[in-house]
Amino acid sequence: MIHRGKYYISFKRGYEESRKDITISVDKLFDRDTLRLTLSDDEDPTFLCRIQLTRCDYEELKKQQGLLIDYDNFPSQVVRLLQQCTANNMFLILHHVNSGHYNFEIVEHNEFKRLVHLSLRTGPA
Repeated sequence: MIHRGKYYISFKRGYEESRKDITISVDKLFDRDTLRLTLSDDEDPTFLCRIQLTRCDYEELKKQQGLLIDYDNFPSQVVRLLQQCTANNMFLILHHVNSGHYNFEIVEHNEFKRLVHLSLRTGPA
């Protein structure tokens, strides 16, 4: 395991919004060269989302979102962004897309705009 922490996250479903603490784990699966993020809720055992990203998946994500780092440095940068969410004007959002699927976003608010640093599609585990 690379990182595990509790984060205050906003859940958005249509016009509804709620907030709660979610545990986020970042793991590297070496046998498959895959990065896995797991989102879970200690108070709701039915909530479990996973994001799995292979090196190939990352290359597509990098193009789509204009990311500047390579795959080998991506896990540590995800952890750094998560840690910044506890320290300043960055936060986490889960947008409900459809049954069991969310868009997980790491967002920064500044005086000029809302900037999405990273957006990943989750699925049920």
